[in-house]
Order: sequence, then structure tokens, then C-alpha cells
Amino acid sequence: MLQLINSTGLDCSLTNGELANIDNSKKWILNNVTSGYKDALGFTDTVGKYTVADGYTAIAVSGNNEITAKNGILDLTSYGAGLYEVSVQKISKFATYFVSAQTSSQEEADGTKEKPFKLITDAITKAINDGYAYNDVVTLKLLGEEIIQWGEIKETPEHDFKLIVESFDRNNYSTVNILQATYLGGPTTLKYGIYDIDNLYSQIRLNNKDFIIDSTAHVSCLYYTFGDNSTSNTITGHKVVFNNPISSPNINLSNNLHSNGKKYTGDLEVVINNPDAGPLLHLCGQAGTVYYKANVNLNVKDAKRISFGPEKTGKNVCEGAIQLIANSRTFVDPDGLEYLKTTCNPAKGFYYLINNSEYKDLLEFTTTEGKYAVDTKNYDVTAVGENGTFKAVDGFLTVSGAGEYTVTATKKTAEIDNTIYQKLENETLNLWEKGGEIIIDNAESVATIDFGNEIYDDVKISVINAEKITFTGNPTIKGVLEIAVNGNTQVIGKTIVESFAAAGGKWYITNNSDCKATFGQEEGELLYQANGKELEIVKG
Repeated sequence: MLQLINSTGLDCSLTNGELANIDNSKKWILNNVTSGYKDALGFTDTVGKYTVADGYTAIAVSGNNEITAKNGILDLTSYGAGLYEVSVQKISKFATYFVSAQTSSQEEADGTKEKPFKLITDAITKAINDGYAYNDVVTLKLLGEEIIQWGEIKETPEHDFKLIVESFDRNNYSTVNILQATYLGGPTTLKYGIYDIDNLYSQIRLNNKDFIIDSTAHVSCLYYTFGDNSTSNTITGHKVVFNNPISSPNINLSNNLHSNGKKYTGDLEVVINNPDAGPLLHLCGQAGTVYYKANVNLNVKDAKRISFGPEKTGKNVCEGAIQLIANSRTFVDPDGLEYLKTTCNPAKGFYYLINNSEYKDLLEFTTTEGKYAVDTKNYDVTAVGENGTFKAVDGFLTVSGAGEYTVTATKKTAEIDNTIYQKLENETLNLWEKGGEIIIDNAESVATIDFGNEIYDDVKISVINAEKITFTGNPTIKGVLEIAVNGNTQVIGKTIVESFAAAGGKWYITNNSDCKATFGQEEGELLYQANGKELEIVKG
């Protein structure tokens, strides 16, 4: 019997070289397709069972079978020998630190609510020293009404974890002062707070990091500069999301001064998502040339208006495609369209998709120009353009060549699985297959409820009885998230659920009563029952 774990990054098949001489029924070949995690998989004493390192999970795919590791073991014995593609993912860790301008002793500060840090950069340094890294989530909670300083210098400590900054009191926002032209240190999200940049020509330099401004953040900034104004550098690409009104019109996709031959080798994506937004996007600095080696992706989900153009004498060279998705209710400056199509003259063409549906999150970019991710489980999506009519299938809308397309969508009728699950033995329930609703009622049940990376209108989960429930996934919830769990149930992943954003509101209710509880018809209402009879509906 041959077992091979291939983590070289090179494809290995059942017919490679000497492997072709071995009976297929005696070959177990695992191609680890995830770069950077080559030591995550190992062997056990049982053929077909493999260890997954602590802090990681793994998913193996063979044909139509998809197998997820459980309790550190990837068990393929039920599926037999063969070729498996295995993707390994780091399990996120979560941390929270507190920051307050009223800290009396910086020497004694440890980031707790009782001893908060004085500077945001101090909290970031502590998280780095505590070992938080890529795929982890670090949240900084802002305390008090006095102005909190981001840092004493413009450089923010470099970090790979996702940083979230928000006020502890969401009804009384804290204020953060950010030095002019401050550099971000890593992926950053600003939420629930007032963020002031202390200069008439205020500027935040994103330093080529992923950046999200939530709709709850109030940011006074005249210039958002993606680059770092260095002499010349090569960037793999990044994503920036503006959910705020963008009071300033100026967004520089490169440096704001001299582009200095900057090169973006990976896709660059900008998302505008606020009905009051009206920015002007510059694809270059005030002078020099920026080179886009891959695609420039612009997704205008919601905005009052949008414009594009150069800044002064700056130029750009687009060796990939320029793709613009724009809500049909947004005014798109015709001169800006001509600039993207003709002046920029992208080598792989200009794709312009007008989203004429009511679903602003309908389309997302992929790594391939002309191919867009859509939720075909819930929507029928069609694009009509100069190159023909194209229907979305299997999660993707693919159009034939550059050009202008009008996209429409109709919502499918959801098929809801009303099964009340009884005893579950270490089973995984895929929420998207259940229409966003799950009910579990057995005190011995052990199950994982996986949200996946799916898009939901509403989610209702009622764990009336269970021994242990684990929540996983990273969903987009456009409506309401409601979860009710029996107080005697062990819950794993509650912090993950707490990190989910739900546009319509979020309820997580622990039922410590002796009555059974499921959600009623209205948002946040629990229906308590005893002996099968309704007792009362209590607003959550």
C-alpha cells in the first residue's frame, strides 16, 4: 500500500512516473494544494487516516466527495484509495485589547479593560508580541470620550492579522486622532468611531494593505492613498472597501505624488458601498507611471456618483483588464468611462457591468477577467451585452469578451429543510443546504453548523437540546441572524458568530429555562413551550 502526501506545489497524479505501475486500489495520493502549510498533514497508523496539525483544518476533495477533518484527523477510509486534493486552512484565533486616553500608567498597561493601553499602536505591538498572525482577528476596543491617539509616529507596526478598531460604547463613539499621512501596518477595519486626521490636507496612506471603512465609522480624510510614496516597489495587490459616505472625493490607487514606476503584480480591488458616496478615483499619482500587471477591479455597489481620471501628469499602464461593476442607480461620469476604456487602454480590455437588479451584492470579482462569482443557489442571473446573452451557472457568470453588459437577477424560492434533527454523532450540517434554518432537539447530539462563505437573506438556528455545537464559516448575512441555544449545550465558535455582521440585526440567545425554545415569526422573538403547548413569546 502506497501513501503519498505531496506538498511540493507540483501536481501529482495516479499515473505519474513509477506510480503508474502500482494498482490504483493501493495508492492514496494527497496533493496539498495550499501553499505555506506544507507541514500541516501527517500519517497515522491507519491507512487512509491523516493527522492535521494543531491550529489547522483540512478539506479533501475527490470527485463529488468533500471530506472535512474532525478533531485533528482527516479520515478518508470510507472513500477508499485514490487521488485527493487537500486544502489546508489556519484556524483563526481571536483577541481583544482595550485602549483609552485616560490611562494613568503606560508601564502598567496590559490591554485589559482595567489597564488599557494609551495608544493604538501600543495595542498592535502587544498583539504581535502575543503571537497573533495571519488569519487571526485582533479587535481594539476604544474607551472614554477623551481623544485617543493612533500613535506617536506615522508608521504603524507591521502585522499580518486582521485588525478591527471600534468604540466599546456603540451609543457614544470614541474619537481617534491620526497623524497626517499615517501608514497602515496591515489589514485594517475601522468601525463605530470618529477618526480625525490632523491636517488641512489630511491623508491616510494604506501602505498597500487591505482596508475597510465600515458604514458606522466617521472618517475625516481628504486623500486615501493606496501606495506608500516610496521610490519604487512591487506590490502583489490588495482590496479596499469604503462603506462610508467618503466626504472627500480623492482616492489614489497608487501614490498621490510620484508613482515612481510602482508595479502591482496582483489584482487590485476597490469597493464603494454607500448611497451618499461620490468619489473621484485616480489610477495614478500626480507624476510618473504606475504599472498594473494584473486586473484593476472596481465594484461600485452603491454610490450617488462615481468619477475616474488621472491626476495632473500621472500615467498608468494596464497590462491586465479594467473591470467596472456599477449599480444602475449610480451616476457614472461618461468622461470617466472614456478614460478607463480609451486613455488607460487596458491590454485585456474594459469590462463594464451595469447591475440592474435590486441586489447590490450580486456580483463579485474572480481571478479571471470576464468571470464573476454569483449566488446561483438563490438567484437567476443574466447578462446582456454587445457580445450576446449569458446566464450564470454553478456559481459563476461568464461573459464572452470585453464590453458593456446589463445584468439582471430574480430571486429563487428557497427550499427550506424543516427537519428537526434528533441524535447527531459528530455530523456537519451545511447551513446553505438547509435554506438558512436549522433546528436540533436531542441532548446527546454533537454537530458542526457550517455557515460556509455563503450569502444569506436571514438565518434562524434553534438548538433546543444538544451536547455540543460548533459554529464555523464566514458568511454574508443581508438580513437577520437569530441563534437560540440551550444553556446546557457546550458551544464552540461563539466568538466566530459574534464577529459575523448581519445587516438586519443579530440575536444570540442562551435559553437557561426548563422550557423548549424556538424562534417565532417576528425578529428576535422566542417561542417557549412546555409539554408541547405554547407558553409565551418573549422579545429577545
